[in-house]
This record gives sequence, C-alpha cells and structure tokens, in this order.
Amino acid sequence: NNLRQLTSMGSFGYNTPDWSLSSSFSGVRSNQDGVDPTRRTDADLSGNRIITADWFAGASINWLQNDEQLLDLRTIGTIGVGNYLWRTNQFYVSASGGISFNNEQFTVDSLEASQSLEGAFALEANFFSYENISFFVSGTGYPSITEQGRFRSDIKSQIKYDLPLDFFISANFTFNLDSQPIEGAEETDYFFGTTFGWSP
Repeated sequence: NNLRQLTSMGSFGYNTPDWSLSSSFSGVRSNQDGVDPTRRTDADLSGNRIITADWFAGASINWLQNDEQLLDLRTIGTIGVGNYLWRTNQFYVSASGGISFNNEQFTVDSLEASQSLEGAFALEANFFSYENISFFVSGTGYPSITEQGRFRSDIKSQIKYDLPLDFFISANFTFNLDSQPIEGAEETDYFFGTTFGWSP
C-alpha cells in the first residue's frame, strides 16, 4: 500500500536552583494508497518557579494537532501550583493542580472554534540518573468547568537508554482521551514510537 511515514521528536530542558524550563515536540506524518494522510503534532512549553523546598508555581502551554480527533489545533494554557512528593538527585515525583483555558479549532469547516475553562490535575515522575537508563511519565486530567460532564486526559511516557558517544535509543507513548469529542471524531487516540537519537 506504499506506506510512507515520517516521525520526529525533540526536547529541551534547563534547570537552576530557583526555576526550570522545559519543552518538547513530536510529530507524525503518514501517507498510504487509498487512505487520507494522517497528521499528528504535539508540542509543549512549561516553566516552574520554586517557592519552598517542596512547593512550586508553574505555567505551561500545550499544542495538539490530531486528525483522529478532528483537531486542527488545540491550545491549552495552564497555571497552577505543585508539590514534590519525593525528590533526590536521581529522580522526582510531583503532583500539581491548577486551571486551564482550552481553545480548539477543528478540521471540519462548518464548526467554529470552541473555548472552555477546565481544571487541571497532574502527576509526574522523572527518573533521570540511574546508570544509563532514564524514565519519564506524566498524566494530566482536565475536568471541564464550563462544559458539563466533559473530561479529557493526556498521558505521556518515555524510556531512554544511553549509548556511547551521546547517542541513545528510546520508546515513547502518548495517549489522549476526550469523553465528549465532536461528531465524527474518535474519543481516544494514541501514538507509540521508537527513536534513535543524539543528546549533546
């Protein structure tokens, strides 16, 4: 069926004793005979400011383009506070809560853009210094405030193994849920990929 697929991923992080900044990007483009092209793009930018040894304030913005859920672009801006439940020089586990503004534009021309206000509750674990292996997983739930009964969630995970000369291999998984998608859209969508890359 002449399947042709291009995947790309990248990430950036910067930490100081008082604040941190991180961003990530993943994209999938797929074409095959007899089927409409498939596109999926996920990107985010977030920053945290340390308040005390265990508490932090954070803000983030996330973008999602997803053909399966008929999303031309979903933009989510979130602010909130969080707590490091466990933190060492090798890993951390955090929980956070806040509020989000969700703006959605759809691939269906007859539908206008939609805006909603949502709560945001997240759990995140990052094991970043265990020999040559690192592991990251995060899950965020978005109970809607302005759309009764709607609930969304995003889950991301990555396991990475470091190779010589700063190369690495990794496996990545992303899952999206929308309990009230627009007509014709899928309620769930997921992506699994393996990657060979370089980390300076």
